[in-house]
Amino acid sequence: PTRRATSSLIGLELLPHSVAQNLAIVLAKLRIDTAQLAAALAQLDPTVCMISAEEAGRLCDVWPTPELLQPLADYATRGQEPRGLRDVERQVLPLVSLPRMGPRLRLVVLSGRLDDQVAEMMGQLSQLQHACKGLRDSSILRDVMTIVLVLFNYVNFGTETAAREDMKGFDVQTLLRLQETRATRSQFSGFNMLHFVVMQLLRQRPELCIKRLGLELDPVHAAARISLARMRQDLALLRGDHAFVRSELQEHRHA
Repeated sequence: PTRRATSSLIGLELLPHSVAQNLAIVLAKLRIDTAQLAAALAQLDPTVCMISAEEAGRLCDVWPTPELLQPLADYATRGQEPRGLRDVERQVLPLVSLPRMGPRLRLVVLSGRLDDQVAEMMGQLSQLQHACKGLRDSSILRDVMTIVLVLFNYVNFGTETAAREDMKGFDVQTLLRLQETRATRSQFSGFNMLHFVVMQLLRQRPELCIKRLGLELDPVHAAARISLARMRQDLALLRGDHAFVRSELQEHRHA
């Protein structure tokens, strides 16, 4: 049969095949009345038609560009009968008629996910705060840093302990390199600068035990598993979402 004859049997096809197929798959899984969903999005009230953030996200992922939807939007503007359309176009028609459908759908996604995202972010920030407090309050770490400061200045600048006003600070990389500085003659094989620092610490605090250090720095272990790079990415996304919501509010007021 010709394309025209086929279209008359299955309904008018206004969306590209791949776009229509993706929409049909998602809508079939959602099993919602798109007219009710359009009403919910028009009022920005998800309670009118219950759809989860995950479901809204899946629909948002396959939602076509305005250019691809234009033929269907023109069909709706002309007031033509929905029954003349193919099934998927007929389902999408109430949503196409809604102004700023894509942004509205994104707002539904954000409203459903925001609380969980903020809670996760705040939990990670709380862990980092506890870790920082543990580092600041640790008397053992403070003594270690004092020993490293004296050692660093003596080795690199010949500064004596008494001349504290002339001492220079060190960075974190210096701490990481303590294990790389090895002695040519020592009490045992592989003796390095970190071993020396520990020996000096035990001379100053002979009562010290490893368990106490673990207790003082316990919050650091949990915080060490947090990716700061991932946190920065998540914060950037949250800022972008915040800017988007503010922009949509402005558009809504002017509409």
